[in-house]
This record gives sequence, C-alpha cells and structure tokens, in this order.
Amino acid sequence: MLNYLLLVTLSLGSSTLFASPAAPEHCFTKHLSDATQLNTERRPLYEARSNGKSVPLSELLMASERIGLLTAAPLEALEWPLRADGINVLCEDLVPMSLTPAFPSTLTPPTEQSYDPAATESVHQDLLSAWHDGGYPQLLRTSEDWLRNLEGAGPYHCMVHHLLESVARAAALAPGQVERADVHGKGVLATAIIHAFIYEQIEFIQLGRHFDNMAAPLQAEGLPIICGDVPPISVPTT
Repeated sequence: MLNYLLLVTLSLGSSTLFASPAAPEHCFTKHLSDATQLNTERRPLYEARSNGKSVPLSELLMASERIGLLTAAPLEALEWPLRADGINVLCEDLVPMSLTPAFPSTLTPPTEQSYDPAATESVHQDLLSAWHDGGYPQLLRTSEDWLRNLEGAGPYHCMVHHLLESVARAAALAPGQVERADVHGKGVLATAIIHAFIYEQIEFIQLGRHFDNMAAPLQAEGLPIICGDVPPISVPTT
C-alpha cells in the first residue's frame, strides 16, 4: 500500500511532492504520541488499583502505539501535496487525545455482566465485505450497525468500539475529502491515503479484540482501562 501511495504522489510531480505548507500538521503522529504519553501516565495508576494485573495490557498498548508511528509518518509525508491545497485528511479523521476523559478519582463498582469474547468475532470481515461491496456508504452503515450492537455490552469491547467509531468517521468524511481533492487534480492521492488509513483501522481490530480480551477481567472489577483512555469520536451526519 505504501509503495502504491509513493507512486501516486510521484505521478503528481516532484514540485508538488515537496510543496508542503510552511507548518505542516502531523496529526497522526501527534495522536499516537499523545496516546502513548497518556498510557504512560496512567500505567502506574492502573497498576496500583489492580495489584499489577494491568501492567501487561498497558505495556502492549504503548508498544502498539509506537509501532503505529512507523506507518503514520509516511502517510503524513504523502499528504503534503493535499495540505498545500487546504485538505488535511488525517487531521480531519482523527480526534485529539486531549478530549479523553480525566482519570476518575473513584472507581465504578464491579459489574456482574459477563463478557462475551465472541461478540465481536465477525466485525473485521463484516467491515471489509461492506467496504468491498458498497464503498464508503456501506462501510459507514455497517460500522454504525456494529456500534449499535455494542450498546448493551456494558464496560467491555472498548477498543473495538473505538476503532468502529474511527472507521465510521473516516468513511463519513471520505466522499467530501475526495471531492475537494478532485478540484485540484489530486483525487487519486486523497483516495489512496484514505484507503490506507481506513484499512489500517480495520486490520487493527483483530489486535483490538485481543486487547479487549485482556482488559475484560479488569473492567469487570470497575477499572476503566481502555474505555476511559480514548476520546469520544463524533461521526458527521451526511
């Protein structure tokens, strides 16, 4: 995918490739860096409240965010020609980590609601099939259907829920982003970047389910790990 993105960008000409704004935004890198910082700060808080049981999950979350930086930087670099025309796909798609709720001073009581690891088993394939069969509109509808399915899941499946919101937001914004890029002859580049970002979110759902499995026993005890560590993501209405 990144090789394809590079070829698309080069096809626009080297002058366009390096025609970045004076102060380019790095929203993807900032989002992941801020997430790592937040998890670093909250790691000892969760550790103290779980008698150390949260540490493996905290470490895995931070490791995944650092790995994510490897794909963030190339996408941001390839987006420069779009930013020169006032189009910033990644900044529009991502919600600032500053909107994450504050760490609670008191924990919620333990829940008796059980966790079903199979509840999100088909999310990954459902999203890929919807995208393949019906493009952005069907991907948006399927993402929102799944979000409604998880409404009664209690304190669980928070990482999958977060990724579904991210996919839904990107799918909702994508047609307008491509339309604006088309005006400048860069619709193909915008589409390639959007596809790479959405595909990454969908593929991460598989690992996200593993995070949710690890988090479930902690969440059952009232620990808001993952659930309280991500910002709410609004999905624009079309």
